[in-house]
Amino acid sequence: MLGGKKEAGASKFSIGRFIVEILLIMASVFAALAVDQYRENYRNEKKAETALQYIKGDITGNLEQIENVVAYHDTIAKNFYQIANKMMGSGTIPDYTDFRQAAPKGFITPLLENTGWQMAKETNALNYLDYDFVISLSRLYSLQNFYQSKLDQVGNNLYVASNISDLSGFTLASLTLLQDMVIQEKKLIKHYKNILQKLEEYQN
Repeated sequence: MLGGKKEAGASKFSIGRFIVEILLIMASVFAALAVDQYRENYRNEKKAETALQYIKGDITGNLEQIENVVAYHDTIAKNFYQIANKMMGSGTIPDYTDFRQAAPKGFITPLLENTGWQMAKETNALNYLDYDFVISLSRLYSLQNFYQSKLDQVGNNLYVASNISDLSGFTLASLTLLQDMVIQEKKLIKHYKNILQKLEEYQN
């Protein structure tokens, strides 16, 4: 009888000890997983923070570039409007000298950056940013790309001016392109400032 009780007690002790060991092992595994997840989340947060710093640098520099040229480009557009208005009113066909006077500094092309945006996409940092904020960034860079295509059109159009004999059609085409370009510049300035404000709110 006594031997049976001892065996039963030993068996219960062994089962209890086994359960405790299993629970300790499970706790260790869960703790290790939690630490790994914390480290992964921390790395992702740092990745997102780094991307935002580069994006902020892009936008700040791009805003300065556009603000430095928009007034001058607006002046060129107004000068072309006066040339076109004179041409339509009196029938006087402008010559290349008129265009050089309309744009005394030539045509200034701002150099816009998108390094931060590209880096954020390539490193998947966008996955760890707010969805609505990423959409706003995507729209901004799409608008920037559209503006740069307008810059190319205006630059190419003005480049061929010296090789055109009849500049009446060129004048009207250039006027439309210049006016549209200035509109895009003013839109970009507004969007840049809006995103910079959102960045401040997002980072705080």
